[in-house]
Amino acid sequence: GGNLAQARLAPRELALALRGIVDALAFTHERGVVHRDVKPENVLLDRGGRAFLTDFGLALGPGEGAARPRAVAGTPLAMSPEQARGERVGPASDLFSLGATMYQRLTGRWPFRGRSVTDVLHALLEEEPVPPRDLAPEVPRALQAIVLRCLEKDPGRRFGSAAELGRALDRWLQRSEERRVGKECRSRWS
Repeated sequence: GGNLAQARLAPRELALALRGIVDALAFTHERGVVHRDVKPENVLLDRGGRAFLTDFGLALGPGEGAARPRAVAGTPLAMSPEQARGERVGPASDLFSLGATMYQRLTGRWPFRGRSVTDVLHALLEEEPVPPRDLAPEVPRALQAIVLRCLEKDPGRRFGSAAELGRALDRWLQRSEERRVGKECRSRWS
C-alpha cells in the first residue's frame, strides 16, 4: 500500500489511519521506548488503509532518553524542539512529531520550514505554525486543535500521553461520523 507520504487522504481518513499509529506509540511508550523519527515516510499503509509505524533505527530504549549530551538525530522537519536542542526526549517528543506529520498531510507543507536545516531548526524553536485551516480550509476546526496541541513548544502543554491523544481523536472521529450520518439522513429525507 505504500507509505503515508504517498497517500492522498481526506482529514477523516487520515485521522483513522493515524489512530493505529497512536496506539503503536502508546504501546512503545509504556515500555520506555521513544521512536524519535515519526514522519510520513515511516508510516506504512496496507491496502485496507491500516497504518504501521516502522523504522525504529533512532529509537531510544528504557532510560536512554535522559542521557546527555545527545547529538541531534532525526528528521528536522518533524522533530520536536527538545529533540532539536539535544535535550532529554520522551513520549511528548513523538507526539510532537506525529502532530507535524498530521499537519504536513493535512496542508501539504511542514509546520516549520526553511531553506536550510539551520533555518528549519530556527523556525521550529522560535516560530508558531500557521493554523492548518489557513492553508487548507477543509481541515475541521476540532482536528486543527488536536494538531496544534501536539505542536506546542512546551512538552507539558501537549497531550499527556499517546492514550490521551487517542481519546481526543476518538471523540473527534465519533462526532464527525455522527455529522456525516446526520447529513446523509437529512439528504435522503429531503
